[in-house]
Parts: sequence; structure tokens; C-alpha cells
Amino acid sequence: MQERAKKLLKEWCDTLLSYQVKTATPYTNNALLCPACHVIHGRIADLCFPLTMLWAETQDETYLEQADKLIDWSEYNLQTESKIWYNDVGNRWYGTSAFSAMSMGEAIYNFGDVLPTKYKNKWMSIFVRMADVFMTVEQNPHFHPVTNYYCGIATLLAMAWRLTDNVEYYEKSKYWINNVLERFDANGLLFGEGYPMEADDGCHTIDLGYNLEESIPLLLRYADLTGDYTDFIRARLRDHLAFLLPDGAIDNSFGSRHNKWTYWGSRTSDGLIEGLALVLDDPMFANACEKVLSLYEKCTHNGLLAMPMAHEINEPTCLHHTFTHAKALASLICAKNVTDAPFEPLPFESENKVKTYQNGKLVLVSNGSFRATVSAAHTRYLPEYTENSGGSLNLLYHKEYGIVCAATSARYVPTEPLNQQYLRSADATECMTAQFIINGKMGCLYDDVELTVRETEICATSSDWQAKYTVNENSVDIDLECKNGVYNLPIVCKKSSNVTFSEDKRIVNIDKMLTIEADVPLCVDPDKRCFNQVGGLIYLPISAFVQGKARLIIKEYK
Repeated sequence: MQERAKKLLKEWCDTLLSYQVKTATPYTNNALLCPACHVIHGRIADLCFPLTMLWAETQDETYLEQADKLIDWSEYNLQTESKIWYNDVGNRWYGTSAFSAMSMGEAIYNFGDVLPTKYKNKWMSIFVRMADVFMTVEQNPHFHPVTNYYCGIATLLAMAWRLTDNVEYYEKSKYWINNVLERFDANGLLFGEGYPMEADDGCHTIDLGYNLEESIPLLLRYADLTGDYTDFIRARLRDHLAFLLPDGAIDNSFGSRHNKWTYWGSRTSDGLIEGLALVLDDPMFANACEKVLSLYEKCTHNGLLAMPMAHEINEPTCLHHTFTHAKALASLICAKNVTDAPFEPLPFESENKVKTYQNGKLVLVSNGSFRATVSAAHTRYLPEYTENSGGSLNLLYHKEYGIVCAATSARYVPTEPLNQQYLRSADATECMTAQFIINGKMGCLYDDVELTVRETEICATSSDWQAKYTVNENSVDIDLECKNGVYNLPIVCKKSSNVTFSEDKRIVNIDKMLTIEADVPLCVDPDKRCFNQVGGLIYLPISAFVQGKARLIIKEYK
């Protein structure tokens, strides 16, 4: 894995540097211009650690020079009054300075004994300056971070302690880490990715994308640096891996920040591999790392980590995905104690299983070839009109076909406009959640849905409709009931896939791999595709009119 990580890291970083601009003004000179967003993303200095890694591997000092230039650009353009960095030139948030400082810290921690003095001293000065700001940042009444920042600040201060031997940093880190340790629910999931952290029905603001790609890796790094809570944090990683799909993707179809979900993770986080690299002595974690790395390779197009199907419709790739996830690859290259034992399966990979989360409002089912996620958990972090809950079939995966259904925001809202994309290929982003539409209202927006679970059968009941999902070994039965409505069943489908259907339009076949059957005619155009940047997937829209009862079946092609 480490040799593959080296190759991929070089490909990513060389491509990123090809987007560097040369101008006569320090406002833009040496920055990276994003081809998707047409802006300079502020966190480009996060590349310090990955570029230092490449210098160590190749002895090409150009990589160090470029890392230093990105830091210079950040110092000139992003520095706040307190001497940390804003997230972007057009964004006054500064909590992300903890992550940028960590990248400099990792470069010094891993290569300080060989790093040229001019870089080491300069970067160390900036690192300490930033760490010092975070020693008292909680006293600022305007600083209201969500949980991933608690993890980031705790780990930054632990790194400062290791680099300076000043125990005050370590003592202060305990304030942040102790707050985090109180935020694990009964299932071991970290919450607090939004406020209020707990809803009236007992559900929490949980975002698997941020948890698996940023918070848990940071906590693992904290444990590695301090020796504290190692067993506890490893156990919580194991709990979270229930949401890692067999191909290495992260199921964040229901997360509190789902509008930033991309199939492999979250748009602006560092990557699950950053944490897995620290625990590769465990055969299950090594298996997870292999799967995620393989997905990164699969999703690399034109030298950048891309949304998985964006290249099929010529949607450009945002640089942010690559320069943050590059830190994860650098961590993997640094990994020690890599097991040579056979891989162990992921929690939902080896056995049929049903598990409920979020006070019974979130259900995972795995049976035979299929696994599914159904959510009725409402946590109002994003605007309520963007929800993707309501007892919808949030995610469906088949071991051969891959991802079959993946929920998106009811309405796409870029809550971080400088870090999220609009489509070039369409005027609007259509909701691609499998759900009822009743009198124009999307099922994913209903907040009165109750879930009942019996073996591998999940029944979602609202005031206007009922949908029962039965996950069998080789099929998923969807039994629907309403007075008068439409059930949308968008199926993830490549642009090049061969789609055929029966004369009565009750059977649809895709690539002789998947079949959708219904006891009512289906509305489907075999040539139509819709792309959604939440997930980054292409869909074949399928729908059925339901008056009374109807059944749809998704099954393996025969």
C-alpha cells in the first residue's frame, strides 16, 4: 500500500502544482487556481506535509520551495489580527488554521532532523504562533466550533507539546479532548457536527463524513502523540467502520453535513487513511485502508481526486479534494507497524446484520448481496428544506453492481460557497433520493416518520404514505402504499450503461447486472441521466405512480 500511496501522492501533487499561477502581485502569485470553482482555496498551505514527504522521497528541493511559497501566500493573504489564518480570503472563519498548522507540524515532526534549517525554523515559528492562539481561543465569545475542531485543536496542542516539550500545551489539550470524549453516543458514534447537538427525539448531529475523514483520524493522532485513550479511540473507529462500504466509500447519505458528502468522504476533510495509517497493526483496519486507497485510485482522473462519476459528464474537479486528502497519503507513507496478517472483514462485510442507531431512527441492514441504509433522523443543522431523511432509502449497495441508490439533499445549498460546486452540465441540481412525492412534497422532508424493524424488513410510516423495504439475499422488495402519489427510484447508472426495458415498462435491466421490476408501469427514459454533486454520482431516474399499493423489486439480473 505504501508504494501505491507514494505513486498516487506524486501524481496528485504534481498535478496540483500545475495549477499554480504566476503573477506580479503577492495577492495571487504562487497560489493554486481551482479549475472547478475559479477561486483560490485558502487552505492550499495544507500541502506542506505532502510536499515535504515528496521532497524526502525524491530529494527534489522544488517540492520544499513550493510548500514554502504556499505558506508565504497564506501569510500574506489570510493572516488574521491574532496571527492565525482565515479559511479563505472571502471567509472569516479561522478554525481551519488548526489543520493548516498541523500540516506544518507533521512536516517538522517527521522530517525535522533532515529538513533544511531555513524551512524548519520558519515553519516552526508559524506553527508555534498558531498553537499559541489556540491556547486561549475558547475565551473568544464568537468562536463556536463543531466537534471536528475540538479534535483538531486538541491534536494541534498535543503536537505543539511534542515539538517544544512545553507541557502547558499538553495540559491545555485536555480541555478540548475531554469535551470530545463526552460526545460519543450509545452506539459509539461521535456527535456534535452542528447545533443543537441533540434533538427532541434523542437524535444527534452526527456526520459520518467528518467523523471518519477528520475527527477520528485526529483523535487517533492525539492518542499516538500522547499515549492517552488509545484503546477507547480504536474501539470508536471500529464502531464507525460499520458505515464504510465494501468498496471503501463512506456512507454519509444521512449526515448532518450531507451536502458536503462525496462518495469517498467529505469535500474538505483530510481522509480516513490519515487515521488508518496509525493503526495498521490491526487486520481489520488494514483491510479498510486497502479499500479506501483503492477507491482513491479509482476516483483519480486527470491527476486529481475527483467525484466518482464527474469525468463522465465533463464536470471539472475541485482542487480542494486533492490537497487535503494528500495529507492522508503522506501519513500512510509514514506508517509503521504494518501487519502482514490476513485482512479481517469490516463490521458489515462478513455477515448478515441489522443494527439501529439514532434512537431507532437510523437502520443499517446487510443481507447476502445487498446492504441498505434507511434514515428518519432529523437533526436541523442544515436548512430544513435540504433534508434527506423521512424514512427514505438513503443508500443501497450491491456487492457486484456497487452503489445502487444514494440520497442527496432535497435541495442543493452550498453552505460553504467557496468550497462547494455548482454544476456546469445542468442549470439545477435535482434531488436523487429514493422517496415518495405527495402533492409536491418530498418524502425526505417529512418529520413525522416512524421506523419499525423486523429482521431485515424496515417499514417507514408517515401521515401520507408507507414504504416497506425488505432486504433479501439477492433482492430488495419495496412495498408502497399511499392514496395518490409518485415514488421516485433513481438508480446510480453510468452514462455508458446499457438500459433496456420490457414492452409494458414493468421491467428495467441495466448492463445485464441489475433488474428493477414493478407491478405497475415504470416511467423511465433509457437515455436520460442526472448528475448530482452530493455523492458525485450519475443516476437513471425511474418513477412509478402509486394509487393504493404497488411493489418494486431491485434484484440481480438473470
